[in-house]
Amino acid sequence: MVVVIWTTWCPTCKLEIPHLKELYKAFDQEKLAILSISNESPALLKEFATKESIPYTVLSGSGPLPGPFGDVEYIPSSFYIDPEGKFKLAATGLVPTGDAEAIVQAQ
Repeated sequence: MVVVIWTTWCPTCKLEIPHLKELYKAFDQEKLAILSISNESPALLKEFATKESIPYTVLSGSGPLPGPFGDVEYIPSSFYIDPEGKFKLAATGLVPTGDAEAIVQAQ
């Protein structure tokens, strides 16, 4: 699983969307879930996700998120989590598709 904390107004977040789309397409959806969380309104996020044709899950985190997600200081921030729920890696900034694929496949 990949959890991304982001916003629609962040330039780097917008640049990361094509990379996340490619990552989503590179794996069977039963093997990789991508969850993107923004503190913006559900209506804004729905409109943005539709406009950008985002295929992965976009959520509005209107309340406080549990750590480490709620402790994010920089966006975008990505968390790579293995199938057992253990954190593999946390990253800030844009993660290129090839790097993200390697992280997901790493044991």
